Amino acid sequence: YEVAEDKVLSKKVHADTDIRTGHIRIKESVYEGACNGEGRDRMTIAHEIGHYFTLCFCGFRLERNFSGGKIPAFRDPEWQTKGTNGKHGLPEEAHSSGAYIRLHPNGNTKQLRVYNKNLTAKTDIEYSVHQGKMTFHTHDYVNGIRQPARSLTSEEKRLYGKYFGGKQ
Repeated sequence: YEVAEDKVLSKKVHADTDIRTGHIRIKESVYEGACNGEGRDRMTIAHEIGHYFTLCFCGFRLERNFSGGKIPAFRDPEWQTKGTNGKHGLPEEAHSSGAYIRLHPNGNTKQLRVYNKNLTAKTDIEYSVHQGKMTFHTHDYVNGIRQPARSLTSEEKRLYGKYFGGKQ
């Protein structure tokens, strides 16, 4: 990685990752902020590391769109990388270790795990095999024990369905 003078990157770019070389450039002000404990700056660096791991290290190649058309969220590299810091439209209290997303090999969301404030598992929302077929379902946790699958409530479908490509 490289700490670059602020003027090297455009005003709207705080850091970037070259997926051909794996080189990460971080604005000096962002680097200094991260060293001083600024959450947004630390998350910017974590975000770029997410790009490095998914695009450079793991070799994931997600859809890029130069035509201006809409990319499904689960195929968008920005959306994917934001998964490393829990900011996929989840409630503010989940913007740390509050949730994670696990993917099927084809890039579709397999599981969204939501955590309680004390970082214990609260709910797994899944699109996976259940009773012999692919279904959209959830498992709650009670005293740390995963409960049998149940159907999602209308509110859960509204809140979390977008992470599963609209499957319900």
